[in-house]
Amino acid sequence: MTTADHADDHDGRTPSEWLTIPDILFDLDVTPGDWRQWETEGHAPSGVIFPDGQVRISRLVYQRWLDNLPSGDAIGPISDPETIRSAIQHALKLAGARGLAWIDLTDLFGAIIPGRDLDKALRVLLRAGQCTAGEHTTTYGTEIRYCNCGESR
Repeated sequence: MTTADHADDHDGRTPSEWLTIPDILFDLDVTPGDWRQWETEGHAPSGVIFPDGQVRISRLVYQRWLDNLPSGDAIGPISDPETIRSAIQHALKLAGARGLAWIDLTDLFGAIIPGRDLDKALRVLLRAGQCTAGEHTTTYGTEIRYCNCGESR
């Protein structure tokens, strides 16, 4: 990250073209802990440290980062059970402590993994102790959220 000398005119951009990390957390519906993990692993978009000490990320960088995330359309259908389990485990790891509900997993993988294969992979991961499942209360009711083993909920 670099320090912006003139936050109101850095690279010809106005402050409204910059997002704060809380803006991005809200947009992605992720926790600060998830964000810190992504930063540590080098998965977060790069930002600039403004004179007020706050990190900001340009809308352009953020959009490019979103556009470069893997999509199901680019991958194609997955049928190998080990690859399916590995993809689910990776998604659970990135989700961090908040975990993922079944509907989140189908949103992520619905285009490349049939629902029955997703269910089968989750059962195998649960039996092997490679993920956990727990009830989570939302404003819409109770849902089961799957977490990576070792992640607290």
